[in-house]
Amino acid sequence: MAIEDTKQLKTVTTEGQAQELLNEGWMLLGLFDRKDGNDQYAEYHLGKPKAEVEKSNPLRDQFIAAGAFGAPKKD
Repeated sequence: MAIEDTKQLKTVTTEGQAQELLNEGWMLLGLFDRKDGNDQYAEYHLGKPKAEVEKSNPLRDQFIAAGAFGAPKKD
């Protein structure tokens, strides 16, 4: 996914959190091995595509119907 196609970015540190986001339509952008003193952990960087964010926005249809993005939607 190109960065310009990304609407949201999120970083999590557990496999479970990353899997939940992947199940919700997020895409894995990078996986990094981190070390903090004696602690070592993975850092998952995920992005949510613009289209996914727009589809899940409950106000989107109201804006479209009102003509916010051009001509009002006709039923």
